[in-house]
Amino acid sequence: MWDKTDVAGALGYHDRNNAGIPFGFVFLDIIEKFGEGWTVTLSHEAMEAILDPEVNLLVQGPHPEDPARDVFHWYEASDAVQAETYEIDGVEVSNFLLPLYFTSGEEHAGRNDFLGRAYNGQTLKSFGVNPGGYIGFYDPATGEHETFLMKGDVVAAKRLEFKKMAKEARRAMRHTMMHNGKAGQPGNPRVSRSAGQMNVPR
Repeated sequence: MWDKTDVAGALGYHDRNNAGIPFGFVFLDIIEKFGEGWTVTLSHEAMEAILDPEVNLLVQGPHPEDPARDVFHWYEASDAVQAETYEIDGVEVSNFLLPLYFTSGEEHAGRNDFLGRAYNGQTLKSFGVNPGGYIGFYDPATGEHETFLMKGDVVAAKRLEFKKMAKEARRAMRHTMMHNGKAGQPGNPRVSRSAGQMNVPR
């Protein structure tokens, strides 16, 4: 944990060093501005470092607004449920997705995230998003990494604004490698808004 960020706007991020060893940072100054407990951010980033330590995994699944065509979803453990937390021995931690979330079919009595909270009588669907969360994906049709959140979701939009500012975090680096075919410095992302969708760096 660092008191001050070295990545503009990032609450925390994880990556890997040249030896292939995953590592991560949590920035207390940005977390304080965002109003999130550091243990929530730490657990979020730790789970995502475990799930995708090489920072190179995408999962084929339906486009959130056009299910008839496939895109490649980010293999992230907590983004879709990032506003939900629970406690372990009095310590607040982030909710997280389960393997069933990244599958194309819904199983009877199956659960796609750890907490399994229902909204409007419905629990989280595969490749879906809960209030306060978002999902990211690479769209071959546009050649861009894009994110999707519920329309009018202020909490999710606020977090996306923080992540959009990140220049060197792992999502920005993955965007650069995917978009340009090589490592390099990410430029300013093309941003568009349509029904709660934005193009932002990974």
